[in-house]
This record gives sequence, C-alpha cells and structure tokens, in this order.
Amino acid sequence: MGRRHDAEGTDDVPNDPRFAHEVFRRVPIQSILIASVQAKNELVGILVCSWWTQKRRFSDQEIELVRAIAAQAAIAIMNARLYAKAEELAVNRERVRVAHELHDRLSQSVFSLGLRLEWCLHHTPATSPVHDKLHDVWQEAGSIMSQMRHLIYRLSPESAAGIDLPARVRKLVAELEELSSVQVKYEDRAPLTGLDGRREDVKHARATHVTLVLDIVDEKIVFEVVDDGVGPRPGFLGAEGGHGLRQMVERIEACGGRVVLGPAQPSGFAVRGSLPLRSAP
Repeated sequence: MGRRHDAEGTDDVPNDPRFAHEVFRRVPIQSILIASVQAKNELVGILVCSWWTQKRRFSDQEIELVRAIAAQAAIAIMNARLYAKAEELAVNRERVRVAHELHDRLSQSVFSLGLRLEWCLHHTPATSPVHDKLHDVWQEAGSIMSQMRHLIYRLSPESAAGIDLPARVRKLVAELEELSSVQVKYEDRAPLTGLDGRREDVKHARATHVTLVLDIVDEKIVFEVVDDGVGPRPGFLGAEGGHGLRQMVERIEACGGRVVLGPAQPSGFAVRGSLPLRSAP
C-alpha cells in the first residue's frame, strides 16, 4: 500500500525503499501505518501503528480510522496548549493583581508609617528611652519597604519573562495610552529605571497629554516626564500625600541619582532628573 492523504504505510517494511532508514533495519517491523497529527497546518505529532511479527494489508476503513484518531489527537494537543496558555495568562493576571495591591495599598501604608515614625524621631529627644526603639522600628519599616519593592518587581510578568528594559518602557507607554485618555509622546533615546510618575499622572493629574523624554548625557541617564494636567497642589510631598512620588525619589537617590519635582509651564506637573549610567539595571 502507499500514501492516502496524510497517512502512509506498507505491509512489507524490510523491502519497501521508502522505509530504508537505519531505524527500520534495527527494529524488526513487518508492517507499518503512519499518520501525521496536524492542527491548523502545523505538524504537532506522528501516530504510528506497527506490526512486528506479521505482515498486514490495511483496508481503507482502517486507514480512515487511523486518520480520525490522529485528528482527535491533534485536537487534544491543541486544547492542551490552549489550556496551558490560559493558565499562564491567569497566573500573570494574578501576579499583576498582587503587585498592584502591594504597591497601591500595603506599600503606601508602610511608607506612610515610615514618614510618621521619622516625624516622631525628629520630635523625640535623643536621651529619651524610646528614641532608640523608634529608630529601630523606623529602620525596620525601611527594610520592609525595600523587600516589598523587590517583591513587586519580581511579580511583574516582564521580570519573569526576562523582557529587556526598553521593551518594558514601550509596553508601559502603550498600556497608559490604552487604559486612559492620556496621549503619550515618547522619545526613545535611553532606558529608564522607574515610571511610578506616570501612574501618578493618570490617578491625580487629570492630564490629557504626557511627554516622556529619555537621553544619555555625560554617562548619565537624563529623564523628563511632563504632563498638561492641573499641576501639583501645595505640600504635595507632605506627610499626607505624594507617597508614590516620594518612593520614586528615594529609589532614584538610592541609585545615586537626582530628581526635581514641580509645576510645568504653562500648566501641569514635571518630573526631571538623572541617574548614573552604571546604576541602571
């Protein structure tokens, strides 16, 4: 017998030139029927039926049966792939949800606690018996914040997938435009280490346009984020607000960088600063 659509076989493997491969000489197969397992023009497997001790001629009904089994196997394989992809997407969605919860709720609460502890330290005499305890608790709050930042980063799907930083910046810009009415003008000159400021734009600024500029000057990454929103309110970095921005400032300064926050002209909010190129992840 020969080929029929996507099935091929023979009732005399030792003498059929189509099966002259060494593997068929090492395995004492007498008859064989092979059907390709295909899904959407993609070969996903091979179904092999073989007879080792006797020759067998295959009827049209048997060939059709093997082809039908191969077709069902292809469907099962594709369904398994889709299920695995759906599970991966579900895991990524949960990672993003947990990261957002950590950032928007727990992280902000711990950061606010740290600010209040810092205020208490500044207003507690160094000779007070509670001063050292307050200092220890304040340092512990800072340590918790650092660990949470690391965890939030590791929870991000981009981190898990090993996506490089320029691609992550472009993805963040695309998400911002998709999820809000803000139009972003992005000049892709260099990578940036953190974009918390763009979240603040969406949540508080009531902006319609954001300009993001990145450049490398004198071994430094220079960045500028400017929106056309309502601008900062008085005391926007005080104890009662601006937690996300203060966290961003701390993280940039911890890397040896500098950042300036303030009103833009003629209106809006501006974040300008720089980072040593060697400190960029």
